Amino acid sequence: MNARLGYKTDYGQYRLTVGGEQETLHGQESTFYDPMIEFRTNKYEFDDKWSLRGSLAAILPGNHYSKLDHFEYAFRIAGYLYWNPSDNWYLYVSPRYRYNDYKYKTSGGRVLTEHRYDVVADALWQFHPDWYLEMTYQHIWSENYYGRQLDDQFFFAQELGWEINKNLILAVAHNNSGRFYNPDRGPSQEFEIFNKRSSTFTLSITQYF
Repeated sequence: MNARLGYKTDYGQYRLTVGGEQETLHGQESTFYDPMIEFRTNKYEFDDKWSLRGSLAAILPGNHYSKLDHFEYAFRIAGYLYWNPSDNWYLYVSPRYRYNDYKYKTSGGRVLTEHRYDVVADALWQFHPDWYLEMTYQHIWSENYYGRQLDDQFFFAQELGWEINKNLILAVAHNNSGRFYNPDRGPSQEFEIFNKRSSTFTLSITQYF
């Protein structure tokens, strides 16, 4: 379950995003996500198709592994470039940078990431007044505290949604993620849309207030 509280002003919007999940398979414990406090600027419109906005966020420890790793805080800056070629298509590209700060620079066998660079590409097709199809791709580069580049990561998701009414959405989705292994450390991995070991299917209900 995820929740987002937003407060709009004349110059942008403040957001608080929290959430968590309960895993029932193999007796896994529930966990919370790291809460994020974000400020997003208003859109700057170049014309009726192109627009731009910025984002600045602070991320605090809330996840089980974040506390285990003595994660203290992170800040993230991001930009969003939107393109709306028609009333039925909505696309954006979002470059992002995140800095993580930990109390200690090592945490047993886990590698702690200091710098993280993301590029997110998202396309939404409103093929019916009440139905949409959305696809999201994310590519991640990162470095640890010793300046070593870690394996590139990818995330790819597809979502089919039904807008029951203006404020209620029912959706089914699939996502897969993985790593492009460094050839110096192990075999390479190609990008995969579906992998039976790592693919996840979800059914979600979103209510806007």
